[in-house]
Amino acid sequence: MEKRKVSIALIAAIMLMAALVTVAVAEALGINLGINLLRFSWVKPLDGAEEIVETHIGSVQDEYVRISVEEAVYDGRGASVLFRIESLQSDRYVLEAPQELDYPQEDYDMTEVPRPVGPNAQLEFPLTDGTVYVRPTYEKDGILYYADATDRIFTRKDGREYICVHASCAMDDGNDFLDAWKGEKQPDGSVLIMGRGFSEETIEGDISFRVKCVYALNGDYSQKRETAEIQFVLKRVGATLRADLISSESTLKGCEIIKGDVYFTPVCGYLTLIFADNNAQPGMSDLYWSISKPDGTAIPDGDSETIRLEDGTYRLKMELEPMEELPEYLYLEAISWGDDSSYGKVKCVLTQ
Repeated sequence: MEKRKVSIALIAAIMLMAALVTVAVAEALGINLGINLLRFSWVKPLDGAEEIVETHIGSVQDEYVRISVEEAVYDGRGASVLFRIESLQSDRYVLEAPQELDYPQEDYDMTEVPRPVGPNAQLEFPLTDGTVYVRPTYEKDGILYYADATDRIFTRKDGREYICVHASCAMDDGNDFLDAWKGEKQPDGSVLIMGRGFSEETIEGDISFRVKCVYALNGDYSQKRETAEIQFVLKRVGATLRADLISSESTLKGCEIIKGDVYFTPVCGYLTLIFADNNAQPGMSDLYWSISKPDGTAIPDGDSETIRLEDGTYRLKMELEPMEELPEYLYLEAISWGDDSSYGKVKCVLTQ
């Protein structure tokens, strides 16, 4: 038999092709490559941010499901955690994540049924004017039901059973730090779920989380089940840029910025504002804030929250697309949620 020489270049080419095929297959199947978490982000991270994401953190399972913490990152203000939940009886149960994803209409029929009143349900609510609101109910066949609410029951059109799943994640002190969620069904039937939370102030040190899968067979939450917990610690990672906002030139009408700061990491940017809004209706501000660079280019934003403080002012915390360098100043424009009218703009100098 004739023996032929195989060149090193040919071997290298074959190995490279195999590696590319492996990556392509992994991406098609949704397998963790260290970037899924950032793909789920509400804002675009800086190039290279995937290098600070921690991966393959841990998993637990019971007879029905497995939950894995695949990726997580904590940058001093915000934390993101990516979970994968898999059915361990996939031949019998389909996974659904109704808190993050709606039931696919093409696969399910929905019926509404009366919602029974629980044994410890509150039905009377004192109002500020001294009266009491009584939630309406009615009785049928000896069972008390709400008159203003129903439950939705979902059944699969193909007759298969299903499991409703959700990733429960809390800090060691019980704080549900992750308050924004996204989900995505994968080709292999698993579900990816990303939880995201951020603070208006820098959190010093590391943070600890406890994770478990909460689920219900065929959507019956009266028989809710839970897996054991995964406990893990996230270390603060990534370089940071921080600056206070000092109001300078302003055309704001009926509102003003009292103080604020920005905080940028490779993963995300964060804006915190304390502001007064004399245009607000009692209870809540009607404003949202558009942030622009010195050249007038709007900075894309992500999740945000505005709350009213005890002294009548408001606190905004908002995600921004991260920056590699701090500009000299930013423009903040106050805009009405109601009709998109502008209440003016303020130039804020960034002071480190």
